[in-house]
Amino acid sequence: MSSGGLQRSVILSVFIILRAVTGFSGDGRATWSKNPNFSPVNESQLFLYDTFPKNFFWGVGTGAFQVEGNWKADGKGPSIWDHFIHTHLKNVNSTSSSSDSYIFLEKDLSALDFIGVSFYQFSISWPRLFPGGIVSAVNAKGLQYYDTLLNALALRNIEPIVTLYHWDLPLALQEKYGGWKNETMIDFFNDYATYCFQTFGDRVKYWITIHNPYLVAWHGYGTGIHAPGEKGNLAAVYSVGHNLIKFDEIQVFGYTAWSLLDGFEWQDAYTTRRGLFYVDFNSKQKERKPKSSAHYYTQIIQENGFSVKESTPDVQGQFPCDFSWGVTESVLKPESAASSPQFSDPHLYVWNVTGNRLLRRVDGVRLKTRPAQCTDFVSIKRQLEMLARMKVTHYRFALDWPSILPTGSLSVADRQALRYYRCVVSEGLKRNISSVVTLYYPTHAHLGLPAPLLRSGGWLNRSTAEAFRDYADLCFRELGDLVKLWITINEPNRLSDIYEQSSNDTYWAAHHLLLAHALAWHRYDRQYRPAQRGAVSLSLHADWAEPANPYAASHREAAERFLQFEIAWFAEPLFKSGDYPLAMREYVASKNRQGLARAALPQFSEAERRLVKGTADFYALNHFTTRFVMHERQNGSSYDTDRDIQFLQDITCLSSPTRLAVVPWGERRVLQWIRRNYGDMDVYITASGIDDQSLEKDELRKYYLEKYIQEALKAYLIDKIKIKGYYVFKLTEEKSRPRFGLFTPDFKAKSSIQFYNNLISNNGFLSENSGPRCSQAQRNTECIVCLLLVQKKPLIFFGCCFFSTLVLLLSITIFHKQKRRKIWKAKNSQHIPLKKGHNRVLS
Repeated sequence: MSSGGLQRSVILSVFIILRAVTGFSGDGRATWSKNPNFSPVNESQLFLYDTFPKNFFWGVGTGAFQVEGNWKADGKGPSIWDHFIHTHLKNVNSTSSSSDSYIFLEKDLSALDFIGVSFYQFSISWPRLFPGGIVSAVNAKGLQYYDTLLNALALRNIEPIVTLYHWDLPLALQEKYGGWKNETMIDFFNDYATYCFQTFGDRVKYWITIHNPYLVAWHGYGTGIHAPGEKGNLAAVYSVGHNLIKFDEIQVFGYTAWSLLDGFEWQDAYTTRRGLFYVDFNSKQKERKPKSSAHYYTQIIQENGFSVKESTPDVQGQFPCDFSWGVTESVLKPESAASSPQFSDPHLYVWNVTGNRLLRRVDGVRLKTRPAQCTDFVSIKRQLEMLARMKVTHYRFALDWPSILPTGSLSVADRQALRYYRCVVSEGLKRNISSVVTLYYPTHAHLGLPAPLLRSGGWLNRSTAEAFRDYADLCFRELGDLVKLWITINEPNRLSDIYEQSSNDTYWAAHHLLLAHALAWHRYDRQYRPAQRGAVSLSLHADWAEPANPYAASHREAAERFLQFEIAWFAEPLFKSGDYPLAMREYVASKNRQGLARAALPQFSEAERRLVKGTADFYALNHFTTRFVMHERQNGSSYDTDRDIQFLQDITCLSSPTRLAVVPWGERRVLQWIRRNYGDMDVYITASGIDDQSLEKDELRKYYLEKYIQEALKAYLIDKIKIKGYYVFKLTEEKSRPRFGLFTPDFKAKSSIQFYNNLISNNGFLSENSGPRCSQAQRNTECIVCLLLVQKKPLIFFGCCFFSTLVLLLSITIFHKQKRRKIWKAKNSQHIPLKKGHNRVLS
């Protein structure tokens, strides 16, 4: 057979995914063409979730020299790589420590069954069939091995794709003819290929002549890092490239994962492992153990690609009628004075329009004024306008502790600051927007404590907890008649980012934060709850943790450990035991015993346990993303090193500019984890959102809200979790900060607001044929009552007084009438004659 005929007789090319370029149905491009608005980001930035055509081939591959081993067994001849190992790779004694596929064929077949491939790409060893390289008498044992392999594949309906030459040239041809530098090799290879076509062609439809001929020429005869190890002769490189068989590309219809097994990796010998299955080269039985990549590839084959990782399909339904649709803002700084004084200033001014354009006060003229109003604060006006546009039912914001109590003591309270906050709450109620007030909102940049408390040690000093109780008492007294939901402390489990000098500092600061919350809760419970009927909790940062490698036990343990250190650290004392989680205590103690840490969690006294346990009326969580974690042993004295956790970024996940992964199903999983550990209780998602660089069409945020609220709805409808509210983070954004805001710094609305409006109007996700089951009156009953109390308080007081006066006057009138009637009866009875023997009785 001529070389030209050979080229026409074989199907060539390495199997890679190219069909997406042409856009056939079922491939990735079809997804984009179906709905141009599908992607929340540019399509080049998104890992594409889609499936391949039904007839797509999934396979794995191996190279004969890499996995067969037994280089001297059953009459096999030496190859150029056998010689190269002994002359160039001094640390490799023999290829007999390979995966030994030649004698463990059944184990290879079991590995193929495990993965579920539709084809198997392997190579035939030229020197195993023809030890001297010349096609004459075939090596019967070698022929039997490949016959057995092909027959076994046929029984399993696995399509073989056979490579004729994967770099293992018979050594005899190299030594006698100079290998591929000699044109005679074309005829030798043609004869070898013809024999294979004739012998195995009844079972093989797809052939690859030469695996990566570039590397054969360049590294074998140029750099010398591959067999035969010649280098420096560019003429030889071009001669070899000329003599290697040329071939044309074809339309690709499959994908090969390389390699099925760990084996010999050329110049790296056995130091690099590329297999889907682990092989212990030093063992006798050479068992094939599937790696996590084998499990993952199996999943890809079963799904025929990458299906969208949703826990369940989207659902249609609504939240309960009293569901809180809210938006979260961080700390609101109070205005020291009204920004609109024109109605409270009694002076008359003349504006010098043509001169210096300044206002000049006219002496001797006094104008009528009106009392100050809440809407005189420009910032409150803006907030109300934004909230009205969002159509939310609840507004969560935080007070500024130093503004209310500059010294940290009740002796100096800023009444103007309290008035400002009362205005925010009351003006919201007039528009049917209830406030959820956070008392303390520390951040990475600002601890948020009054300066004297900060100087005295901050949260490392227990007295700060008592100061917080007094501060909370003041807020409950001044605002509690208008506020039904209180958050004492926002994300105390993230304060480790501030108290990071040592893990002991972190743990003691957290301890005092827990006590501060508990003291505030008990103060409300005893003095204010009977009259105000509100609820109090704290809000924990609660991202979900997913093992980076779900098949590795150490990664799964690391994910659970993250949740124990991140969430259970505060949730366990509050909702369950009154003490820190046992798993956390034991892990820190274990690290101490090993000399890898120098810390200990504080001990609760019995009184402190009773104080802390049960001091939360609902579960409030801030959820933003899912973290992918793995175990990594660390040595140090910080909270982070105590956890032994390494975070990884999954590049296949859609992510934000600050690399927050968009993993909607993580929200539902953390909700399930919370109920599983702490029971069935009311849950509020008090902050959830993502940064989006867009100043107008924030498509990423819109996608995020849709998917995350979907998961919350699934948790409510399917898992029966008592979700009472969802609050988007956040209302406005600051310049030069990650763009989490629904409004720009200059108060321009973004497009995601309209999407959120629709969700609020529908109270969830409605199907095409269903309508809202909650009337607006039902959903706003509580707010209407609050509104009446706030707006009509003087009238209600006057009405009560008037009604009481009427009742009193009416009672007096009735009393006097009855008394007069008795007197009149008594007088008249004196003129009535009595029968003989009767006496007169006066009543």
